[in-house]
Amino acid sequence: MRITTLIAVLMLVSTTPPSFAGDLEPPAAPAPTMKSLEEIYSSIQAPGDHPFNYLGTTGLVSADSGLLAMTRSCQATFGAGTRMCTSAEIIQTVDLPASGNWNTNTAWVRASLVGAYGGGNSYGSLVDATGLTLWGQNQLDLSCSGWSTAAANQKKGLVIASGADHEGRFAVVSCDTQAGVACCGPVSP
Repeated sequence: MRITTLIAVLMLVSTTPPSFAGDLEPPAAPAPTMKSLEEIYSSIQAPGDHPFNYLGTTGLVSADSGLLAMTRSCQATFGAGTRMCTSAEIIQTVDLPASGNWNTNTAWVRASLVGAYGGGNSYGSLVDATGLTLWGQNQLDLSCSGWSTAAANQKKGLVIASGADHEGRFAVVSCDTQAGVACCGPVSP
């Protein structure tokens, strides 16, 4: 019985004509309405997915001005669409601004935290994209308490420093430090 079934299947397969899917070549060149995968991808990116470049600094701003005031300062200096930079955006900037865009020698920067760990003490540690590591009870603040205090030595803020002695170095400073705001804007496509 098995041999009979096998012979029947073989006869069926051998008598069925082959099937073809047709020509796989397109009939003509792609129409202008067709998009490449790169064009499709860039059109569906969320607004926050576009990279920002470091543009320069504003004039002096107090650390307790708040994030919105710091953003407004960037927009007044560099135009709409600009905002306070993160440390990661400054690090990732390829086309550096002209030295004339440094309106102050020190500028506030929003931290880009890349890690946190216990570090062997009860207060823990934070690691920023710059490589700076902070630890201890009063050291775990890189934004002057959310840009709400200008108190001396109690809270800290992240800055980038320029000038002959500090060209592009990141530092953590007391919130009573006089500094501008590091400003970033969207990268042109």
